[in-house]
Amino acid sequence: MKPPKQVVVGPITYRVKVVQRVSNTESLLGVTHKLEKDEIRVARSQGHERMRETLVHELLHALWDQAQLAEKDEEKIVRRLHGPLLALLRGNPELVDWLLS
Repeated sequence: MKPPKQVVVGPITYRVKVVQRVSNTESLLGVTHKLEKDEIRVARSQGHERMRETLVHELLHALWDQAQLAEKDEEKIVRRLHGPLLALLRGNPELVDWLLS
């Protein structure tokens, strides 16, 4: 299954692009361009499971921006939350259904 082509975070619609290279830094698996592009890029080289984690990670950055939180420790906190958040959503389909109803 392919990731969605766009995701709405608050008032902003982010285009989601699966690309060969996210940036000039080869170690990056994803990046969120907030201001000028409203775009989330994820690396094609990842497996599907890792790509899901990367997209959740980048969406947390977008949420961080919407909440206007300080950048201090942003990456550290996002790294710690993306896995547990994805596990929470996956492990509780009834909760997800209820939240979306």
